[in-house]
Amino acid sequence: MNRGRFLAILAAVLAALAGLWPVTAAGHPVAVAQTCHAGAAIAEDWRAVTADPARWRCDGAGYSLKPEVTLIRYDLQRGQSGQSGQGAAHPRSFVAHYGKFAAITLIVLDRNGTARLRTYPMDAVHRINAGPFFSARLPQVGPRTVAIYAMIERPWISHTLTQHHLDDEPLGSGWPIGVVSLLAMICGIVLVPLLLNAAFYWALPARYVLWHLLMVASTLVQAAILSGLIAQLGVVPLSVEVALSDLSFATLAAGALMFLRAFVEPGTLRPWLSRAMLIQAPLAVVVVAVVTLLLPAARPIGILVVHLVMLPGVLLLLAAMFDARRQGSRLVLFQIIGWTPVLLVSIWRIGSFAFSAVPSEAPVAFHAALAFEVLVTAVAIISRFAILRRERDQARDRFEQLEDEAGQDPLTGLLNRRGIEARFDELRAAGFDTMAVIDLDHFKTVNDARGHAVGDSVLAATGLALRDDADLIAWRLGGEEFLLMLRGRNAAARAEARRQAITTRVAALVPGLPGLVTASMGLVELPRGAMLATTYAEIYARADHLLYEAKHAGRNRTVAEKLTVFPGKDRRRKVA
Repeated sequence: MNRGRFLAILAAVLAALAGLWPVTAAGHPVAVAQTCHAGAAIAEDWRAVTADPARWRCDGAGYSLKPEVTLIRYDLQRGQSGQSGQGAAHPRSFVAHYGKFAAITLIVLDRNGTARLRTYPMDAVHRINAGPFFSARLPQVGPRTVAIYAMIERPWISHTLTQHHLDDEPLGSGWPIGVVSLLAMICGIVLVPLLLNAAFYWALPARYVLWHLLMVASTLVQAAILSGLIAQLGVVPLSVEVALSDLSFATLAAGALMFLRAFVEPGTLRPWLSRAMLIQAPLAVVVVAVVTLLLPAARPIGILVVHLVMLPGVLLLLAAMFDARRQGSRLVLFQIIGWTPVLLVSIWRIGSFAFSAVPSEAPVAFHAALAFEVLVTAVAIISRFAILRRERDQARDRFEQLEDEAGQDPLTGLLNRRGIEARFDELRAAGFDTMAVIDLDHFKTVNDARGHAVGDSVLAATGLALRDDADLIAWRLGGEEFLLMLRGRNAAARAEARRQAITTRVAALVPGLPGLVTASMGLVELPRGAMLATTYAEIYARADHLLYEAKHAGRNRTVAEKLTVFPGKDRRRKVA
């Protein structure tokens, strides 16, 4: 089965699962005669609000975040008393969609005007572990109770005002087990790419793998919060959970932009688009963090701002995918397949928050689409790895060809210095970003004391200590001077190990020397992945200068320098 058919089948399966169950709270909601709501100020007495019929709406519309307080009134049906087994089901708790608010006061009002009140700060309510809901236990509902009020102070999202009910369970109830199981399954699906990406980054520390790690982690947090799985841990207060939900939404969008920017083939994304994505990604995170965490005054429009700040990111993602495809990118096809369902649902969600009186998050469809995208992108990263491996194999074949053309030094078996400068740019492009110049210490005394034949044996043993591998190329520059080019992790440490191996190898293969043969080394590390406008001569001159510093410092040591810019003074130096 080819990849295209596999992804199409996977999309169809997830879409079918997303629509398999309803997403309303379906635990044990208590039917009431009528539900109404009214807005009020913090300073107003709730009885004054209840006494004014003109302030109440009972048509299910007109909810607004502008009032400081929203009162929700449930008119009970006859027989909904607090005595078990008598009449219709009686309410024991208030259940609503989770979201930030200052406090909630529950009021049970009897026919004779007696009221029983119970107030809960935000972190004192019970987080239901079956969906995005919280519950608060009602005061005692008696046989003469006629109405129940939920007075919500400073709510941040309209979902808390529009998605609520009275429940006959003391701790409330949420989604059916089928919906929760589906979201739990999505968490499991997302967890696999999270582990794979960690392994990918260990094998190839590419930036786009890190950005996809951020995307996957954000998706996992979103799904864990929505499903209620995070609530089962019992250690995260509701206020922290709400903040995590908002921030993970922002980091998901930012990670998507930065991933696409780093993932597509070089030259297939217009510079202005790349710059716009680089600006929008952190901007979205900062705006969401400031609005949700630092600006209480933004409450009436906070959730709308959070969704609207995502809109430029959605448009940039669409524009970037379209542009990269026009420029001939093949890798972007994975992103187009993976992101199309997410973007369609996201645009619908943003429109719902911007224009609907009762907005909907389409939670299961959104997270099923996210899971699909995560899997598609994981396949894309695997494909990218396969391409890189093929390119690396081709480069290695080319290097071997160049080695044959350049010729070998007959004494050491290493490459001779012919052609180094011509190959420098090609080596840099292949990741060889560390240069080391090595010189044997006091080599002239070996020739003077033991003769040139013994000196040649020392050079041959040195060649064995510096033998090439897949990530190291060695040259004999002439006399007792050698040059290494290295790539990959711990290049400086590997070069230092080769320098120290010279002493061991010479001592083992060339007996009768008056003392140990040591070597000094000057090493320059260039910024990994940066194509600086430097020449072989410039880098060699710097490494050679560091070599002489090692000589003057006492020999048998390394002086290394890690460049961050070139030319200039911004560099870090160490002596080993």
